[in-house]
Amino acid sequence: MRKLLALLVFLLWPALGWAANCTITGQVFNPDGTALVNGTVQFNSLVQQTLQGNVTIPPTQISTTTDTTGTMKPIAIVQGLQGQFVFCSPAQGGCGNPTPVLIPVASTANISAILIGIQLSSGGNVVASSLNVTGNSTMAGTLTVTGATSLGALTASGATILQSTLAVTGNAGFSNITATGTLSVTGAATLGAVTAPSLALTGGGANLTGTIQMSGPLGIGVAPTWTLDIANNQNATTKAHVLNNNAGASAASMLEADNGGCVTDVGVFGTGATPGGSPFYVANRGFVLGGCGPGLLIQASGPSAMLYLSAPNGNNVEVLGNQHFGVSNNGISRPSVSACGTSPSIATQSTDNAGIVTVGSSVSNCTITFAAGFPNVPACTCSTVNIGTWCVANPSTSGISLTFGTAITGNASWVCMGLL
Repeated sequence: MRKLLALLVFLLWPALGWAANCTITGQVFNPDGTALVNGTVQFNSLVQQTLQGNVTIPPTQISTTTDTTGTMKPIAIVQGLQGQFVFCSPAQGGCGNPTPVLIPVASTANISAILIGIQLSSGGNVVASSLNVTGNSTMAGTLTVTGATSLGALTASGATILQSTLAVTGNAGFSNITATGTLSVTGAATLGAVTAPSLALTGGGANLTGTIQMSGPLGIGVAPTWTLDIANNQNATTKAHVLNNNAGASAASMLEADNGGCVTDVGVFGTGATPGGSPFYVANRGFVLGGCGPGLLIQASGPSAMLYLSAPNGNNVEVLGNQHFGVSNNGISRPSVSACGTSPSIATQSTDNAGIVTVGSSVSNCTITFAAGFPNVPACTCSTVNIGTWCVANPSTSGISLTFGTAITGNASWVCMGLL
């Protein structure tokens, strides 16, 4: 008798035209993530229900089947009806436990969207074509998303496979992510291994603990327009930081440019490094290494640009905008003069490498004391403005003694090159 009543209710279903229906479609999956192939989807509302507008719906049973891909034939169920789904799989040998559901108040719905609210609270797999999470969600299984995904706080300890866009506006923790669409993180995120064509991190803190593999651009703090975009617009230094504080013999921290044939590096050797290949490669020393055959170019562009090589003691090597090569001192230290007549003086532009001295009176000798000195005795020459008067330079590591063939007045100059 009950089967007859249920059959009559099902046969009378089309007559309930005054109740708005929701057409349900989509793909159905087994708990292990595989498609429900050639299975059955059964809906049962169990009891008579009175919906909004005093519409009374008797107990309703309806079923449909799935094809070889798990795609179900559409079924129409009254909007707002409560009931349960039962999924039966011939390959699995039977039916699963009933799953309570509420039919959406919408003309159409995907069965994944109906079931997602139930599955998010479980430790199993979650399969959805569209996923919206505004609260906390914890999943220990696999998250497979084929549509647009917007997440609040989400912790996924299993594999995460995204075939569309993932937008995370809250805190997110993933053990690993494989995304064929764009992965955008605007909140604080802790990510494991990430495989994605495009990754945009715009939040205040993003902790990447795994490997990032991308076929597209990477934007940190900005939507990428270059292969790598890093933006932090602030009244302070914005920098790319590469840290390796290991004290081992092979430790170094550097950026590397590689064209497949040669490599150029910018970096610093570790505090305990013992690098080989050059006597200048020593621990705790920064370096720019051009490993390409045509050499290394360091250029300041523009017609008035200047190029500087500056030492901590204030001595500088400069190439000015007019292409003259010279040396200078930024005022930290200057050479000094003594034993050179009454009140001698040194030109303010003078350095240990080159300078001009004005003698104080008619003299045959002058002593120049270097400001910083040289590690070894430099090679030096000197000359005077007095025609026919020779000058001999006698250098030491701390200074240079100038001796003139005859007593001079006026100026004398010197040039010294350090020997290392």
